Order: sequence, then structure tokens, then C-alpha cells
Amino acid sequence: MCIRDRHWLGYRIRPVYLEFWAEKPFRLHDRLVFRREKPEGDWDRGKLYP
Repeated sequence: MCIRDRHWLGYRIRPVYLEFWAEKPFRLHDRLVFRREKPEGDWDRGKLYP
């Protein structure tokens, strides 16, 4: 049960793709990606090339 004011309105965001980028020297950045087929599914993790 969610308790909130009657005039409050919000949005629920359910992503299927997330990418995290960490800067490293000499353009060898670390890029992690998380994907899932459906908003209810499990996350798959991988790496992308710099």
C-alpha cells in the first residue's frame, strides 16, 4: 500500500537497457552494459568496447 497525497502524480520508469561508463587513461574506458528482454525479466551483464 502506498501512502501519498491525492494531488501527487508520478511516473514509473522500467528500463530495459542501462550503460555505465568509467573514464580511464589512454581512451581505454570501462563500459558496462545491463540488458533485459522485458521489464519483468532478469538482467544480463556485459562489456562494450571503448
